[in-house]
Amino acid sequence: MGHLLLQSYLLTIAIHWQEVIPAVARYERLEKLRHLVEQYDLRLQEEARSVAIALFGQASLIVNLGLDQPDLVSADWYRQGDHPYLQAIAQILDELTTWDGISQLEFMVSAGGDPFTNLQIKLDRQIFCLDARPGAVQPSELCNQLEIQRIYVFSGHAPDD
Repeated sequence: MGHLLLQSYLLTIAIHWQEVIPAVARYERLEKLRHLVEQYDLRLQEEARSVAIALFGQASLIVNLGLDQPDLVSADWYRQGDHPYLQAIAQILDELTTWDGISQLEFMVSAGGDPFTNLQIKLDRQIFCLDARPGAVQPSELCNQLEIQRIYVFSGHAPDD
């Protein structure tokens, strides 16, 4: 089988590609992401539930990152700046901003449980410019102020003010 179901959820990522990609290329990108995540001893599970699609729109790829065992993180793990999973996620997100072909990267942190249960009716979105150049805001810079029930968006389009 190879891929166990997540028992501890840390992060949900939605990736929008600049163009429609064929199924083979989509699978290759999913495997590239899986390989990146596994370098940090995390697991990846593709997310296809309608609630995720409603929340992130028609993203090309929606995945959950986490662990295949329950109760391995405290509910406030994402508020601990030196937490190894927080540091790993910061590096993964920063790496994703450098991938070619991404038009938008969205993510939402979880306190360990399934992120799609107990969602608020309307989630806050914080929008940033998707820009891998030095000096631009990177996802890792937000990791000391993450909140659950908030979607962080890095978009190739300028944020609306």
